[in-house]
Amino acid sequence: MDINIKNYITNSRTMDWKPLEENGAETKGIFVKVLRYDKETKRAPTFLLKFEAGASYPYHDHPAGEEAFVMEGEAYFDEHKLAKGDYLYTPPTFKHSVKLAQDARYYLSFQKRLKLLPTKTQKRYMPLRPLTDRAAGSISAKRMVSFSWMYGPLGADTA
Repeated sequence: MDINIKNYITNSRTMDWKPLEENGAETKGIFVKVLRYDKETKRAPTFLLKFEAGASYPYHDHPAGEEAFVMEGEAYFDEHKLAKGDYLYTPPTFKHSVKLAQDARYYLSFQKRLKLLPTKTQKRYMPLRPLTDRAAGSISAKRMVSFSWMYGPLGADTA
């Protein structure tokens, strides 16, 4: 294992936003910065997304769950609005779509490739509940510190 920490740092402030390209999904107005690429699985489990106003991502399933942190703007996961600073954990097999009424940026992490689903199943989802203080205490402090350290202060990247 490489023990040089410099080889594990991603400076997202110097990266360009690239159009998100995925087979089977309309991704117009969605851009990505890959924070970590896993050579073994040949996919990026950790990345930043930027949505232009009106962009959306179709109904899909996360077989191993997902973590999302809204950095700028507002995002709708199904009909539930998340705003700047909101965190969402979706458990394995959670299904949802994402829609944006305004420009937004957020951090995403999921360990297995998502599965696109037919729109007709869209009403079959688990309701989101607000994160309680007790549940918030279970969020890995190491992850949040790691994210802040990799990315820098929120809002620092305005590109």
